[in-house]
Amino acid sequence: MIRMNLPALRGIQHGLNDACAGLLAGSWLMSFSTDKTLLLLLGYNLIAFFCQPLASLIPEKHRRIYINLSMLLAASSLIVTENMAWIAMLLIATASCLFHVCAGAEVLQESRNCCAKTGVFVAPGVLGLLSGMAAGIIHLEVVSWLLIIMIIASLGLNIKRPEPMQTGKAHTSEAPGSFWIICVLLFLIALRSLTWVFYQGSELVTVNNLVILAVIISFGKLTGGRMGNHSRWPLICILTLGLATTLLYLSEQYASFALLAAGLALLQSMSPVFLVKLNAYLQKPALSSALALGTAISFGGALFWLTQEFIPSAFEFFWLLPLSLALLFLMDRKNRVAHKQQP
Repeated sequence: MIRMNLPALRGIQHGLNDACAGLLAGSWLMSFSTDKTLLLLLGYNLIAFFCQPLASLIPEKHRRIYINLSMLLAASSLIVTENMAWIAMLLIATASCLFHVCAGAEVLQESRNCCAKTGVFVAPGVLGLLSGMAAGIIHLEVVSWLLIIMIIASLGLNIKRPEPMQTGKAHTSEAPGSFWIICVLLFLIALRSLTWVFYQGSELVTVNNLVILAVIISFGKLTGGRMGNHSRWPLICILTLGLATTLLYLSEQYASFALLAAGLALLQSMSPVFLVKLNAYLQKPALSSALALGTAISFGGALFWLTQEFIPSAFEFFWLLPLSLALLFLMDRKNRVAHKQQP
């Protein structure tokens, strides 16, 4: 039997789980009316994202059972016929809700706040989601059966024993506390989601470009996870998202897909960092996963749809990214100094 470390296995399953969701979403876009598709996607988001805090209440000893259950539910959603789309939506939404919370909590605990290991878990998600969506749009039906086979195979993989804990900044926790730092982190995750939702509707994002984005953004998340282990991570976040802001603005001005892809990759590269740092302050892996991988993301998406009529251009809110990160940097520095001064 093949043995893998936990972040790698959960990363593979993350990609497969999200690929099922992307495949269904892509097929809904091409098969149903706009109104029905929007209702299906709304239902998916309400269950898959907003319900994640409830899933965080699952006892730790039962998480692995629910992870396996979520993978089986994801596979089952692909077998349901097209005229039972609502059942498929319930299956994949429940699968997504359970998997992101339980698997995310497992990885956060095993990685001991190491952003690089968390990045290995986070990165395949967008790869599966976007490539699955592309396959759904072009009705590539063979992908459904490939996903089902791969999901079943993943359940047969064994997990290596966790490595002994290493000392060093990459594995140490932040000073717990600071309600405001937690709020800022959640705000940044929501704002990143808001920007991502905006660009998903870009005219530059075609079916072929979805696959290209999937690969580039996944690489960005892996790289961002490694950068997050640096002691100067707040400054790195400021510089990274400041550059992302510039590239996204330029992509709009020059209608450049290359600039758009680079900007989105930099934007999404902070995902594992935000997740790890949020958990470092909350000290609750399941709740951290629920908030960072679910609630805050859905809030950002909902905020876009509620305010899109009042936002004349993306440029006006892109600059909030580095501004908010600058605030985070100052607050985090103040919190660190206060923590060190404690007797």
